[in-house]
Formats: sequence, structure tokens, C-alpha cells
Amino acid sequence: MNSSMENPEPFHACEYKQNLELLRQVYLFAKLPMEALKVLAFLCSKETYRAGDFLFRQGEEDDQALLLLSGTARLVREYNGTEQSLRDYGAHDFIGAMSLFGKRNRLYSLIAATDTTCLVLEREKFFKALAQFPAVFPLIVQAITDRIHALEEKLLARQEDHGDHQDIVGISLI
Repeated sequence: MNSSMENPEPFHACEYKQNLELLRQVYLFAKLPMEALKVLAFLCSKETYRAGDFLFRQGEEDDQALLLLSGTARLVREYNGTEQSLRDYGAHDFIGAMSLFGKRNRLYSLIAATDTTCLVLEREKFFKALAQFPAVFPLIVQAITDRIHALEEKLLARQEDHGDHQDIVGISLI
């Protein structure tokens, strides 16, 4: 695992309630029934990273999603021996939704730019929750479909604004 600061405190009811409220704000979970959200809130863990720690590394198995609660994390990609900084994420950013649905390796690294705390949901735990609530699967698929469509619309608008019409389109066609 990553070099996170361990939190020896036991899981408390107030933390569970906080997790529940936080998950309700994430696009992937926002329309799920309360019972399913409660299970997900219980299955999440909190991890804290010091500035400079890797939350995940490029090439590692991608098996968890993160909701940043505090701090700032920088997304970087190593290419031809050079590390390129792509963007920063902050509180309330949800990263890694696709990792919950299948095995793949990370395309990027995420490094804590400041001390950072995240809510973590592992794929295995997510699947266990889905098994208890199979009726939520169509809601999750719709949330992902909506998100992909919105991101592609944003990409198209950006390309049109810059007169750039390369073939970086069609993700919603997959």
C-alpha cells in the first residue's frame, strides 16, 4: 500500500454519518437508495497522506476510488523519462470511478501536494455492496453514462473553441 499515515482510531458512528453525507454528493452514488449508500459508507475507509506521498503510482493496479476530503493532490504522468504535471485535485474531487468496475493499471500517478485526507472505496468492497443491492446497478450505469456524455460534450466544446478537430472524440460511442 502507499505510505499513508495510519489512523489507529476505531470506526465511529459520526465517521459513518460523515461518509454517508459525502457519498451522497458524489455523482456515481447520488441517486442510490439510502440502504445501499449506508453499506457503501460503512465499507469506506479514510486515509491520510503527507505532502509528497503517492496516493497511487502509474502502472500500479487500479483497484480503488478516492474522494478527496482535504488537501491537494497533483496528477502526474511519466512519459519518456519526464514527469508531466497534468492538474491538481482538491476537496470533494472524486477520482477513480472506473477502477471500481474492472482490473486495469493506473495511467497516472497521484501525489499529495499538501497533507491530504481521502475517503477510499476498494473495488472488492464495492462489488460486495452491489451483490447485496443488484437493483442499483442500472442507476450506477446511468450515472457513468451521464458523466461520459457530459465530459465528451465539454471536450467537443473546447475543441470547437480552439478550432481543433482531431479524432479525440467518440468515447461515448464505445
